[in-house]
Amino acid sequence: MKRAATIVLIALMGCTQAQTDEGTASNNATTGEDPGPKIVWKDGPENSVFFVEHNEQGSYARRCWKRADGYDCLNASGPSAVPTLKDIFRFKLPALPVYRYDTSVYQSSGYGCKMTDRNIITEQVSAEQGTIKENLFTLDHSVSGQALTADQVANMLRENKVETKAPYFNCPAVAAVIAETDDVGTITTTAISYDDYMR
Repeated sequence: MKRAATIVLIALMGCTQAQTDEGTASNNATTGEDPGPKIVWKDGPENSVFFVEHNEQGSYARRCWKRADGYDCLNASGPSAVPTLKDIFRFKLPALPVYRYDTSVYQSSGYGCKMTDRNIITEQVSAEQGTIKENLFTLDHSVSGQALTADQVANMLRENKVETKAPYFNCPAVAAVIAETDDVGTITTTAISYDDYMR
């Protein structure tokens, strides 16, 4: 999801992570970007697959559940330069990503959120032309604000005629789980279930 947060995150990581993961090397061939190394998927809970990596640039975690129409995936990452920043989004694709940085993973429209200081959450609903709604609140409710609901996000996308492969999921709840361990890899464990967080 090419949201502002994602763009900032990519810039901070200081590499051409210009969005790659689903392994469509042809996508990167047309842009001249390096698709990065191939993903080595591991079997995870709930008939999912995942990968986690921690390196000098940051931490990356991705988990994909097999669905009838392809894969429904959750992505969480954070740059080492800004360890308090975590970017979280969902994406749906017909096939599993093959390369780490594949442009087809990241959508310019849809829903996602970022977390800073393990407490501050910013949700964002976007269309191709820009941000529809940005919503900020804190997990401990020290700053007033309510998380967006699935219906609110669906209505915003519908009213703005947005078709996206990055629909609503319970992003604040996922962020709260990550905050407990301060590790994006937590999304690959039994702490996150599809029925509780992705619907």
